[in-house]
Amino acid sequence: MSNFSHNCPHCGTKKSGFRILANEILLKESYIGSGRTTQKQILACFCKCTTCSEVCIARFQIKDSTDFNQNFIEAALHNGSFARLFQVTSFIPQPESIAVIEGISERVRSSLENAEQCFVAKLAPPAGAMYRTALERATLELGCNPKDPLFKRIQSLSSSLPETLIKLLDNVRIFGNQSVHGNDDDPSLEDITRAREFALLFLTYTFELPEKIAAVEKRLSRD
Repeated sequence: MSNFSHNCPHCGTKKSGFRILANEILLKESYIGSGRTTQKQILACFCKCTTCSEVCIARFQIKDSTDFNQNFIEAALHNGSFARLFQVTSFIPQPESIAVIEGISERVRSSLENAEQCFVAKLAPPAGAMYRTALERATLELGCNPKDPLFKRIQSLSSSLPETLIKLLDNVRIFGNQSVHGNDDDPSLEDITRAREFALLFLTYTFELPEKIAAVEKRLSRD
């Protein structure tokens, strides 16, 4: 039985149930002026996601600001009133944040946002496919021939991009291919984590940095 619900940072499940395995009451001291301090009770809990069974640490405070003790907590856990009485104030680990790249077009941004949402939800194949789509759209905006396959487009950028980045982009292409081809094994989450890193590096290098440099040059020219 779960004791409260929260978005799981491990499996990405929204409002997953969590079961509290252990808890400890902490005192947080706050300065309120004129040399006075006040203490607030904080409940730290070691809990497990009922969807993926991974563990997290959550901190709670009671909603009506009344004092509580261990007997009160045990009763709330037993009778199912815990979620009604307590609210989450912090959660560890934090869920993966969605990356935002400046200087990219709306078409590339749309594909990247979809990829990021799939990645945060730990949906490896859809994420791989969408990172590949973001890469395809970006190469077109860099002047690559739309009739060329992605491999050839990437190679055509070798005169303007570092050799290492070209190799990294080809990995994004390969992981994306694995995501959509039925005769290939699905890429692992570790594969997609690498594909994400490479795709973000490419988009930052080719779109975001030039835009930021141009903005700085424009600002300097006005001074």
